[in-house]
Amino acid sequence: MPKPLTLYQDVVPPEWIDYNGHMNVAYYVLAFDRAT
Repeated sequence: MPKPLTLYQDVVPPEWIDYNGHMNVAYYVLAFDRAT
């Protein structure tokens, strides 16, 4: 039986959020880099 999928969780810092309440596009790359 294969092992369960390992997931990564973290908290998005407030400075990564734009004025619409969405995560700033520039930080997606950083978030994915940290998760690998």
